[in-house]
Amino acid sequence: MGQNKDEEPIVTKAPDEGISSPESVPSAGTIAPQDTCAPIMEAEQPPQKKQIGRYEIICLLGEGGMGQVYKAYDPSLKRYVALKILRSDEPDLIERFLREARTQAQVQHEHVCKIHEVGEADGKPDGKPFISMQYIEGKTLRDASVEMTREQKIKAIMEAAEALHAAHKLGLIHRDIKPSNIMVERAEDGSYKPYIMDFGIAREQKTPGLTVTGILIGTPAYMPPEQARGDIHNLDRRTDVYALGATLYELLCGKPPFQGNTNADIVVKVMQDEPLPLRKLNPLIPEELQTIVMKCLEKDPERRYDTARALAEDLGRFLEGEPILAHPTSIYYRLYKKARKNKTVIVSLIIALLVVLTAAGYAINLKWTANKEAELSQQLGQQIEKMENILYRAYTLPLHDTRKEKNSIREMIKGIERTSQTAGYAKAPSLYAMGRGYLALNEHEKAKGYLEEAWNLGYQKPEVAYALGRIFGALYWKHLQDLEQIDIKELRDSKRKEIERLYREPALHYLKQAKGIESVAPQFVEAQIAYYENRYDEALKKARQAYLRMPDLYEARILEGDIYNQLGLQEFWQASMNKMKNYCKKATESYSAAIEIGRSDAHGYIGVCKAKALILRTSIVETSKQLYEEALQACRQALQADPENTEAYLSQSNVYNRRAEQEFLEGMIRLIL
Repeated sequence: MGQNKDEEPIVTKAPDEGISSPESVPSAGTIAPQDTCAPIMEAEQPPQKKQIGRYEIICLLGEGGMGQVYKAYDPSLKRYVALKILRSDEPDLIERFLREARTQAQVQHEHVCKIHEVGEADGKPDGKPFISMQYIEGKTLRDASVEMTREQKIKAIMEAAEALHAAHKLGLIHRDIKPSNIMVERAEDGSYKPYIMDFGIAREQKTPGLTVTGILIGTPAYMPPEQARGDIHNLDRRTDVYALGATLYELLCGKPPFQGNTNADIVVKVMQDEPLPLRKLNPLIPEELQTIVMKCLEKDPERRYDTARALAEDLGRFLEGEPILAHPTSIYYRLYKKARKNKTVIVSLIIALLVVLTAAGYAINLKWTANKEAELSQQLGQQIEKMENILYRAYTLPLHDTRKEKNSIREMIKGIERTSQTAGYAKAPSLYAMGRGYLALNEHEKAKGYLEEAWNLGYQKPEVAYALGRIFGALYWKHLQDLEQIDIKELRDSKRKEIERLYREPALHYLKQAKGIESVAPQFVEAQIAYYENRYDEALKKARQAYLRMPDLYEARILEGDIYNQLGLQEFWQASMNKMKNYCKKATESYSAAIEIGRSDAHGYIGVCKAKALILRTSIVETSKQLYEEALQACRQALQADPENTEAYLSQSNVYNRRAEQEFLEGMIRLIL
């Protein structure tokens, strides 16, 4: 179980206070392949020899000072598992051990090792805690990399980045991503499937009390400067982006960005030195790939990819031969970083700068205001992300009333408004942040007002355009559904043209200006544009590409359902009832797939309700009762998730009307017969 110094995980004091490594439980990420599974020696025998609870111990996979990991068999579920057992009785270590399991279990993603169970050996109060997790019959990424092609290595990091993005959306930061904490399993076709392991030192952003400033946690060779400084409170998702870049760096050139004789040596280099460009070590590495890796390894978190998903998407573009969004650092920035090492140069520059600024007091004021606006804009961006993460987390929990989470969003919006009024500047960014908050709450008219005002004040960034495009698109869809109630074709066509002018055209206008936005899957943006241009086949294709590439993007499945619903409505007005029913059934399937992830998002349930209500309009009496119950159940579930959702109430009313029509028809038939 020996490790290279570059890979040694530590939980230590900051560099100036000395470094010492703790004992640790081996992660399932350090286990050997099945054919090298170690026999169980007498001293390593687990409780009850070769039986722990219902698990039958097969062999020892690895061990550390605190415990062991065994390969075991679960006869009740007929599957192999990795069983991690804690040796220590210390309460703090037990709590950390169990926290790892709780943290990792929160992240439901195909590239995160699944937690099956947490229990106690022998089932007794004094039994040793254990974690039963998914058994991965493979190797660590470090060990497997020697047999992987460059493309396979890149794809493994791309998929690991998507898994980390899922964790980040839940507010979790891993903090110890490295080649030995990613397992890969080889498929029959020769491809590799990665799994993120070992959330033992992962941290929830909302629980700063878990660690304190001055404590160094992680593996120095893969940690960013802010983590190396022990600056725990400033770690965020970009911390893991750096570690992914350091991991890919090693996979491509055979060593991590920084090495040293001791952990302290490495920590100093991480904080002070620049990593050697990849092409200096391997000239065969394409420039675009070097650009992606070096962007991850920027000292300043602001210059890294903003999200793990943005990194995954750029890696995807590279693999597909498309232009990447990252750009090499400019010569001016490189000169600036070199100048920082020469204090004399810095002093001279400051003196010269002060002379210039003193002669231009007005310019100083403008610069100060611009800096303050930039600072506030950054804070507002963090607030926006926090609001959206709160709702995403709420929506992916089992079906429940989400008003509590939504009320917390409203309080955050009020706080943004107060901050904006107190500051007296950065009005447009504040308006944008409030608009994004109301968009997250699906209060589209309010969101539209704030975002349009921000846009008109000149705050015309792609993010603002995308938000406005989403709002006008949602309003277009809402009003389009109202056409179902109009039976007169001429009036319906006239109303449709008005709706298209008021909502569809602005939606297209803004979405086209949002192309290339880093924070959104490009296929998802393209799908929306194609939908509003009535290119339904292309829209379905792009939506499918979006959710296949990012399985947690259940909004793409909802869009797919909306498209099928719209096609069904068109066939209804053309009296093509069989085609209409087919489209509505496809819509229901898409919405149901979205509901599997967004279990507390009312949109999926409302979509099911509308699709089934449309079929009800043409169903015969004998088959309508089940449809009616299914549609009504979907509406009730939507209201359970969002009791104040007016669209859900209108959909439910529509179902009642359809059922009333059916019962009236049934009564008429009885009278005739």
